[in-house]
Amino acid sequence: MLHIAVLGVWCLLQVVVFIAQAITTSLNKHISNVRAIMGWTLPVAKGAALAVNLNLAMLLVTKCRVILALLMCEYSMVLEGLHRYAGVGLVAWSTVHVIAHLVNYIRAGMTNGLLMSGTTITGILLIITIIVIWLCSMTRVRTRHYRLFTLTHYLSVLLIAFALIHGTFCLIKTNRGKCGGPSSWKWLIGPGILFFAEQAIVQVRIFRTTSLKRVIVHPSRVIEVIFDKPSLRFKAGQYVYLKIPLISLYEWHPFTLTSSPQDELCSVHVRVIGKWTGKLASILHIDFKPDGTIFCHPIDCLPEMIVDGPYGVCWERALIDSFTNPNVIICIGAGIGQTPFASILKTWWYRFVDYNIPTTHNQIGTSMRKSSQSESYFIQSAEKPKYSYIKH
Repeated sequence: MLHIAVLGVWCLLQVVVFIAQAITTSLNKHISNVRAIMGWTLPVAKGAALAVNLNLAMLLVTKCRVILALLMCEYSMVLEGLHRYAGVGLVAWSTVHVIAHLVNYIRAGMTNGLLMSGTTITGILLIITIIVIWLCSMTRVRTRHYRLFTLTHYLSVLLIAFALIHGTFCLIKTNRGKCGGPSSWKWLIGPGILFFAEQAIVQVRIFRTTSLKRVIVHPSRVIEVIFDKPSLRFKAGQYVYLKIPLISLYEWHPFTLTSSPQDELCSVHVRVIGKWTGKLASILHIDFKPDGTIFCHPIDCLPEMIVDGPYGVCWERALIDSFTNPNVIICIGAGIGQTPFASILKTWWYRFVDYNIPTTHNQIGTSMRKSSQSESYFIQSAEKPKYSYIKH
């Protein structure tokens, strides 16, 4: 419900910005000569341009995951959703902006010099960059070709650069022949500073000591990676990004923490289903056979691992509220959504032990296609509490 409300507010804000800028352009006496030539598509183009700047600013802000996690941990999932909404808004308003300006070019008789102006060249580069990033962010591409998704997102640097340059070529001049000047920087300077501050924080914390302690192999092609990073301060339900330089120098993959903040070591459970996870199993000398047989070969030393995090929703409020009515706690998760509950249930158990609160009989209910798919490692990772296990 909160996601729908945020989406509604965000859409309304964009429409308001678009209409306000369109009205301002329509009433601006200083560009009346240009407006007389181009007509109503000029206010449309200017309004869409402002909406594009708004979405670019939001894309930068919502990528500041460290800062947002500190400020609004419980709403970080909503903010991550807002990043996707801003991406869709960027594509939509860019399309409106391009179509409106194409009509403007035709009405102004500027089609001969269409490809010769800096505004057009940077505009084309902007559109190409936006389309490439957008297409490679589709769910199917992101899940099947994560490396492509990661690489194309680095084009965001070019996207911001083109956006800042695009308005400097003075396509629209005043009645006196003066340029109004670019305005994108006014929208991007604040989020840009915030974004670079975020990157500085990330670079500092990812190079803090991380020690890969041991690896445990589970059935269902699952590897439990146990590591120690004293500087990592996380809450139940959050996730981290892992990078194994031996596999790739630039690929970061998100994994939910299955350990509790009270545990001495941190852990994540990795299911071997893709290229990156397959390479991880290979360098750890773990061989999962199609028939379910597992072969583990000796390894001289564990690979270097870099950890960035934590990120995502924290469930501290839900755990605190559970003390007011500890008799019934319901956790619902499907597929990979079960993973955070290992950390949540452990943390819940620690809290009740610390506060010496008596517990009643508790149950975990799961739904899966194969009975052995989750029980082999999920219940083991949450084994401290005494639960009954229900399969569906």
